[in-house]
Amino acid sequence: MSNLVRILPSGHEFVVETDESLLVAALRSGLALEFGCSNGSCGECKGRVTQGQVRRIRFHDYALSNAEKREGTVLLCCCTADGDVTIEAGEAGGPDDIPMQKIRARLYNQETIAGEVAIVRLRVMRGQMLRFLAGQHVRLTPAGSQAADISIASCPCDGLVLEFHFDSRHGGDIGSRAFAGFGKSDRFEIEGPRGHFTLDEDSRRELVFLACDTAISPIKSIIEHAINL
Repeated sequence: MSNLVRILPSGHEFVVETDESLLVAALRSGLALEFGCSNGSCGECKGRVTQGQVRRIRFHDYALSNAEKREGTVLLCCCTADGDVTIEAGEAGGPDDIPMQKIRARLYNQETIAGEVAIVRLRVMRGQMLRFLAGQHVRLTPAGSQAADISIASCPCDGLVLEFHFDSRHGGDIGSRAFAGFGKSDRFEIEGPRGHFTLDEDSRRELVFLACDTAISPIKSIIEHAINL
């Protein structure tokens, strides 16, 4: 069963499915809600229910105060909607609203395209999730290698699995390792997000993107994000 969720003060709306968390549904729909850990530990995804009812779907370690409970405050990562609801919650209006984060990740999968581009997908460690806007980049440091600034090729709708593209001709130390193949035991540090090459969602102008090779990475992220809006 689907329910409609309206976010104040932005007025943005999205659909949440049965037993799907409000946070996951919002991210899937392309909204940049505030959050931190996504598992109920940090309290960064607080929202205040102003109309309708929500239901908790998982336990959370973060303790809401009695005053917050009386006001209808909930953790969006741990609740779903029981019917249509309206919630007051913070959203990022641009890159400057996204805090700098430092998280760890491991190899999820990897593949090589046409012998020239290595696609590497990393899964963040348990209890972590990267909050970013489509088009941004991060500083990626594999254990034992030099750091490199690289665009995120995946959509912010999934902050658990992050996709990166490496060019065999311009990859440097980290690119060489990507083509040699990272191991399942390899660990990575991700610091970011960085950059202001993001989508202006208020603009009604048509967009034309031109890119080649791994320069398609931020554009792929933006297009996937736009499809989810």
